[in-house]
Amino acid sequence: MNLPVEVHTLPEESSRRSKGMLHDLSPGGCSLFSEARLPVGNRVQVRIHLNEKLKEKFGKEELTARGAVIRSIPKGEGYLITLRFLPAKSSR
Repeated sequence: MNLPVEVHTLPEESSRRSKGMLHDLSPGGCSLFSEARLPVGNRVQVRIHLNEKLKEKFGKEELTARGAVIRSIPKGEGYLITLRFLPAKSSR
């Protein structure tokens, strides 16, 4: 997919930020190439910056989701990270 992403570790108080490129996206998660290693089990927030075609489709500039790292594999000069999306928090 080759879309730029930003990944923030959670909780926000001790967050680290890294950048990368989206590799694959599905309703249940995504995979991305990251400049930083993210250990399996870490919870993150991912922000996907959309291209013009996807901006029109979704009616927004970016997609954001929270997820858990389920795979982190060294790849070239970075890492291939796989995230499983977490359910959205209820506003009750």
